[in-house]
This record gives sequence, C-alpha cells and structure tokens, in this order.
Amino acid sequence: MHYVIAGFKRVSTLIHILVLKVLYGKKFMCAGIGNIDNTSHFAIQDSGRIVLGKKIGMRKRCDISVSENGLIELNDNVFLNNQCMIVAHEHIKIGKGTRFGPDVKIYDHDYDIRNYDAYVKGKHKTAPIIIGDNCWIGAGSIILRGSELGNNCVIGAGCVIKGKYEKNSIIVQKRQEVVKINRE
Repeated sequence: MHYVIAGFKRVSTLIHILVLKVLYGKKFMCAGIGNIDNTSHFAIQDSGRIVLGKKIGMRKRCDISVSENGLIELNDNVFLNNQCMIVAHEHIKIGKGTRFGPDVKIYDHDYDIRNYDAYVKGKHKTAPIIIGDNCWIGAGSIILRGSELGNNCVIGAGCVIKGKYEKNSIIVQKRQEVVKINRE
C-alpha cells in the first residue's frame, strides 16, 4: 500500500509541475520530479522566475512567490516542511540538501516605513539571501533580507536572523520569559 500512495504522490507532483510549466513557461524551471504537495502554491509576477532542482520536497501549504525581477533557486534535495513561505523581489538561493522545519519564512525585501511615499507606493528595500548546502532551518524561523548562511549551518527554532554567518555555525537566540501579573 505504501508504494501505491508514493506512486500516486509522484504522479500528482508531475501533474502539478506540468500545470505550472503551462502557466508560467520559461519563468518556471524544474530539473526533476520531487514530492510537492498539491496544497503548495507557486506565484510568479512581473519578470520573476522560480528554478527548482531535482528531488524537491514540499509538504502542505508551502507558498513560493516571486515578483518584480525576483529569482528563487531551490537546489537539489531541498525540503520544505508544512507552511513554509519564500518571497523574493530580488534573489533567494537555497543550497543542496537544505531542510526546513514547519512555518519557516524567508523574505528578501521589506518596507522603509520612514519613507512614507515609498511605503504607500509599495516600493521595497531588497537584498539577496543566500543559504548554503546542507543547512537545517528550525521551525518558525524567519530569515530577513541580506542574510547569508554558509554550508552546514543550523538555525534554532523561532530565530529571526539577518546577517552573515560562517559555515558550520549554530545560531540560537536567547529567550527570556517575562511574566507580568496585572492585579486590579
């Protein structure tokens, strides 16, 4: 029975990829069939592009979106757990064998709220994000514009990161619990 379900998932993924190729043409490239859940969503606007390597895995409700001149590259054997989101206006590159826990968010852009005109017009500040090979990104992590992770990095669950991290780094953020009781 396991082989029947696995075969059905492969056929379902193939159909999903073929539909995306028909919709987006050269803006959507895929090097091979992986296992992409049908509830995952791809969106390409403007001159954006998405490039997928071989054996990509995506669980339920992942959202991959590019716009403006954005490019998202997922190299071979990348795995995204449930509800991951990757949004590019410039460039996001994820290395081979990198794995994501659930609810990871990656954004290569943000708004400059100090510049009201740009904010109202939806203009973004962008910087590429590069994630090396064989990294582990823990559940609920957020990776912000301009971040660079070397190969074999580990990001602990719930981290919000922005910056450059050398290969083999382990990134965790100290959490402090504060409890205030309101007695009226």
